Amino acid sequence: MEKLTVLQRKILDALLNRYENSRTYTGENKVNQTFRIMVKDIWAGYADDFTDVTEIEEFQKQVEQLEKAGLIHVRRQKDEEIVSLEANKDYIAEYYHLLNRREKKMLLDDELRMYQKHSEDPSAMGAFCRKQIELLLAGKKAQYQKERAENYLSLLARILTNKYELYERELSVLVLRDSKAFENSYRKTVCKLLRTYGQYEEILSGEDEERNIELLILETHKIYPNPGYVYFKGEALVKLQEGEVLELKENMPMALSTDFLDKVAKICPRESKVLTIENLTSFHRFTQKGFFCIYLAGYHSVRISKYLKKIDKPEEKEWLHFGDIDPDGFMILRNLKNKTGLDFHPYRMNEGILSSYKKYSKSLEEQDKAKANTLITEGFYPTVLKYMLKINAKLEQEVIVIETEGYDSND
Repeated sequence: MEKLTVLQRKILDALLNRYENSRTYTGENKVNQTFRIMVKDIWAGYADDFTDVTEIEEFQKQVEQLEKAGLIHVRRQKDEEIVSLEANKDYIAEYYHLLNRREKKMLLDDELRMYQKHSEDPSAMGAFCRKQIELLLAGKKAQYQKERAENYLSLLARILTNKYELYERELSVLVLRDSKAFENSYRKTVCKLLRTYGQYEEILSGEDEERNIELLILETHKIYPNPGYVYFKGEALVKLQEGEVLELKENMPMALSTDFLDKVAKICPRESKVLTIENLTSFHRFTQKGFFCIYLAGYHSVRISKYLKKIDKPEEKEWLHFGDIDPDGFMILRNLKNKTGLDFHPYRMNEGILSSYKKYSKSLEEQDKAKANTLITEGFYPTVLKYMLKINAKLEQEVIVIETEGYDSND
């Protein structure tokens, strides 16, 4: 036969699958096997009383063409109704030719070579490849289809060897030739592989939000969603490694790029109080004197940690954090303390503030209550968290800043 119909391809493909999944194919069988499929597994409508007769006739015609070509054997009932289709083992090689399909053994060899190429790598990629080789040699499937796995390996190779700041869409273009493919289809699994086979427990300690986990893992390798900046304001001297000194004025908010931070030797704030602020609106509105302020952008990140480590004489500073008065706000504070090793304390995140602004508060959701109870059990600021539960209220810090800075809510 020169050309197969869709149905005929389906039949031969199914018979080949039976053959390749048999002991005969692996050389382990000691008896003569046949490779048969029931007609209902190819087309359920064949035995349906409501199927159009012309459709049945067309089905039978295509089956007969395969039979006449010697490609298959057909078992029929006395009324000529087809029961099953059986492979003609003498034509197995022809099946591969007609279907333009490669043998399972060849495909397995291709997969093994793909993983063996990176199996000696000491990184997470090497550990992942060794696991896939183990699965394949045990007669099991690898975790991912070969085409997909090739992209995962290419991404892992680029991420693990990255030395300079790179954005996710740039990574996607470089490896996948599509600016959005990484974030849409690959990021989640790539980060999962890095976490499973790499060493990230220290930076991920206490982190349970999936997106934050992804951000922290990628930031470790200088991969960012967007250009990374750390926003800050307050008087300070920024000493560069080459000896140059930048003087920052009190009323001159600034932002340093992640790449530029690598050139900074020390940041020397004039004020003794260093205040991280959770939300960007609050950071811009906050104008109280006596603080060197840094915008935290939610949970701790690698770039924030890098910035904080540049601050001179940390033991002489008072470390404060200003965030939402809700369980997440205290989770962020706990995370900040644990990840930086600095003795951060809450600023304006107490029962008195929550009570004073209760008219602006929102009720706690079930996940809020669960997080609050977790922190209370740990003994992390239990008084304010118990009060939160008692009055069933949480407060966004923007409210506090508006009131403190003199912005009337009716303006």
